[in-house]
Amino acid sequence: KNNMNNAWRIVETEPLDADENMALDEAIFNCFCDTPAALPVFRIYQWDSPAFSIGASQIPGRHLDLRKCRSYGISCVRRMTGGGIIFHDREITYSLVIPKAFYGLPKEVAASFKKICEFIMIFYRRLGLSPAFAVGQPYGGFIGEPAEFCFAGREKYDIVIGGKKIGGNAQKRCQKAVFQHGSIPLSIDRKRIAEFTLGECAKELSGATALNELSSHLVSQEELISLLKESFIEAFSVSKTENFLKKEELLLARKLKKEKYSNDAWNIERITDAKSPEKAGVA
Repeated sequence: KNNMNNAWRIVETEPLDADENMALDEAIFNCFCDTPAALPVFRIYQWDSPAFSIGASQIPGRHLDLRKCRSYGISCVRRMTGGGIIFHDREITYSLVIPKAFYGLPKEVAASFKKICEFIMIFYRRLGLSPAFAVGQPYGGFIGEPAEFCFAGREKYDIVIGGKKIGGNAQKRCQKAVFQHGSIPLSIDRKRIAEFTLGECAKELSGATALNELSSHLVSQEELISLLKESFIEAFSVSKTENFLKKEELLLARKLKKEKYSNDAWNIERITDAKSPEKAGVA
């Protein structure tokens, strides 16, 4: 059923550790899957220190210098969603969870990205930029070709500005709900990323961009967050908002952090079939 008065919980959390951020995302999603009549949730968050997040099915040791990350205090956390590695530093990150029956949400996964990401398109337009979806845009590679680094790959409804990809988004679903999270990079520290990654990562990032490379007169982070909320409210025709996290979400997040996201068993070592490393970590 559609929530006809279109109320949402819109929650801005303080900057958290990588494991706390991923634990809270999963907690909100799991609690919503258990009570699908609940209000849909839009969360805006940041990272209190630089971190790599790893797609659910990736083998991090192939792409990250894990020893060096550890010695410099760079966290490596596995997401519950798929996709490639992201370096989270100066960015605004969001997550949302909505019922699958939410009005206007296409059943097809790729098309649902287009619908959900419309609020990000509005946000970029309000900053005076000209975003487009990757499909139909000139590009030297293949749309949909997998990439180990999120910002290097292009899916149909990835967002492109000036020929370069900005940010990335990923989904996970349960029987009745869709979860999506993604990043809006304020800057990309290519030199730092190259220090902690293996292989061709730095080269792969040549097709990526960030807000500071697109606009010389950026407003403050607080104003950007405010603009993102306004863009979201417009895109989803939100009529009423509430700002709180539920007690059960916070308790579950604490449990998930302790038992899952702060452990190498999940973040680094998770391989479901030792004989078939390409299947490692499939959710």
